[in-house]
Amino acid sequence: MAILSQTQKDELESKLQRFSDGVDVQKIDDVFDEIFAQLGAVKSISCTLSASSSLLIQADAAPLAEVCVPRAKNVLRLMCARLAVRCSEWAQREASPYHDSIEFERPDLRLSCRVRLENTPEVQRFEIACV
Repeated sequence: MAILSQTQKDELESKLQRFSDGVDVQKIDDVFDEIFAQLGAVKSISCTLSASSSLLIQADAAPLAEVCVPRAKNVLRLMCARLAVRCSEWAQREASPYHDSIEFERPDLRLSCRVRLENTPEVQRFEIACV
C-alpha cells in the first residue's frame, strides 16, 4: 500500500481539530468519511489516546497525527459509539458500542472493510482496515 500524501494527512488532522470547537455527529461522520476515503492509500487507520491524552491517529501502525482536543478521552468514546452505529447500518447487524469486530462491504467505495473497536472505561480505540 502507498503512503498518505501530506495533503491527505493535513485533511484528516484538520477534521480532527474541529473537535476543539465541540463535538457533534456531523463532525464525527466527517472524520470517518475521510478515513474511509483514505483506505485506498493505506491498509488500516486507527485511533487511540496518546501518552499526553491527545488523539493519536496511526496509518498501518505508523504515527500519522497527534491532535490535542479538549476532553480527548470523551471525544474518542463518542467516536467509537458513533462508529458502532454506522457499522450496524453498513453490516446490517447490531454492533456493540463497547467491543466488537465487524466486517462489511462498502459498495460506494468498492471496499471490503473490517472495523475493530474497544470502548470501555479502561481502553478506547478503533481500527478501520481493508480486508
